Amino acid sequence: MLVKITLKVSGVQTLLFANFIRKKLTMFLKYVSVGVLNTFLTLFIIMLFYYVFETNYLSAYTAGYFSGYVSSLVLNKIYTFKNRETKFDKYYVTKFTIYFITAFFASKAILYYSVEMLNFNETLSLFAGMISYTLISYVLFEKFVYKK
Repeated sequence: MLVKITLKVSGVQTLLFANFIRKKLTMFLKYVSVGVLNTFLTLFIIMLFYYVFETNYLSAYTAGYFSGYVSSLVLNKIYTFKNRETKFDKYYVTKFTIYFITAFFASKAILYYSVEMLNFNETLSLFAGMISYTLISYVLFEKFVYKK
C-alpha cells in the first residue's frame, strides 16, 4: 500500500523509499554476517559445555551467549550499525547490556518452552533459541541502542 501511494506521488519519493529499504536491508545483512561469526563462537561454547562438560542445556546456552556478548558488543557497534559517535562508555555498555539481556531471556524462555512444554529435542531447541535471539536482538539494537 505504501509503495503504491509513493509511486503515484512522485519519482523522488519512490527513490527515497527505495534507498531507505536498501539501507535497512544492507544493515540487516551486516547484522546477519556478524551473527554468523557470533553463532559459530556461541555454538562452539554451547556444544563444548553441553557435550564435553556435560552441563544442562540451559547452562550451556548461557555460557555460549555470554561469550557471544563481548564480540557482539564490539562488532555490531563498529561494523553493523557504524555508530562511531557513541564511545565505549558506561552508558553505551549499560544500554547494550540491557537489550542484550532482554533478547537473551526472551530467547531462553522460547528454548525452555520448546524443551519442557513441547518436548522438542534439546539440540534442535538450542538452534530455535538462537534464531529467536537473532530476530529479537536485531529489532532491539536497531531501535534502541544504535538509533540515529
